[in-house]
Amino acid sequence: MLQWRAALPTESVQELLEVHVQCEREALWAFMARAFMDDDRRFQGELMEQKQELCRRNEVASSDRCMAALLELSQELDDRIGEGVYSVPGGYQRFLDDRQRMVDRYRQVPEKGVKADAALQEFLQSKEAVAQSILQTDEALTEKEKEMAAERARAEAAEREQQVLKQKEAELQQKLEDQDRSYQENLWQLETKLEDERKKLLEEQGKMMDQKLKVPEGPRVLGAAGDGWADQLRSTLALFSHLPVQTVCDNVVLAEPN
Repeated sequence: MLQWRAALPTESVQELLEVHVQCEREALWAFMARAFMDDDRRFQGELMEQKQELCRRNEVASSDRCMAALLELSQELDDRIGEGVYSVPGGYQRFLDDRQRMVDRYRQVPEKGVKADAALQEFLQSKEAVAQSILQTDEALTEKEKEMAAERARAEAAEREQQVLKQKEAELQQKLEDQDRSYQENLWQLETKLEDERKKLLEEQGKMMDQKLKVPEGPRVLGAAGDGWADQLRSTLALFSHLPVQTVCDNVVLAEPN
């Protein structure tokens, strides 16, 4: 159902969960229309597994799209590295400028999905050894400048990693909140179904009792004993009318008329 409503990857976890809310609500109502109880929570478990699988597929689709974009955009940078373009005095700064242009172009790629930042961080980390090699062979830089540049690169990498961690924490919080919402939704629908069933059963039981209490026109065949039995039955039903029908049926015991 969900795959027809959301094209993977979605731009955020929240977008995926919002679509799943609608599908989950429809699925629950369909289930409630067919079943009264889900004692072993099998149905709820299936919904949770479906949601987890959709989140996994969404992340995989996002990672695949991001890595494909990065490989395409970095091809020119890799070619220049192989040609030794940056193995000259001042080559490190040129490398940084070209790499930043590639990153800027990557950020403009649409529909990258939830793994956009994580994929970029992973890609830049894979190029860090090459960057350090270019830095150390740049004769235009003094040893002090190389040390400062290396420290700056480490700080930037740490900042990117921190951003990825924050995004993961935010996504986890969204999933936890959605899990709580899903639980409350299931509970409300179950309570609604139980109340509807209770009312229906009470109504049906009342109709059955009314049929039994009807006295045909003409001679009264039960007499005083029958009247007493009918009054007792009405009083008992009134006493238990606020309880579930099963409780009423289990507890009401009436004496047969003499």
